[in-house]
Amino acid sequence: MKWTEPPERIIFIDNKTVTVERKKATLADMVEQYKDKPTDTAAYEIEGQAFIVTAHFVGEKNLDKVIYDHAFKRALEETETA
Repeated sequence: MKWTEPPERIIFIDNKTVTVERKKATLADMVEQYKDKPTDTAAYEIEGQAFIVTAHFVGEKNLDKVIYDHAFKRALEETETA
């Protein structure tokens, strides 16, 4: 697990085990943290309901692997339906 900020509290148990408790990041916290990252907005309609989705690119994924996995999955779907 990668920590981006120090934990809220550290509790020592038996002088050996460390339990770390952190508060869950709120939407406002994440907006502030990733405000300078690139975004993409797309509109979707599902069963007559319109949805607007904003994707935030935070750079925490291996882009080569993501593109490869997507291409592989798409090719597999195309060969199964052909």
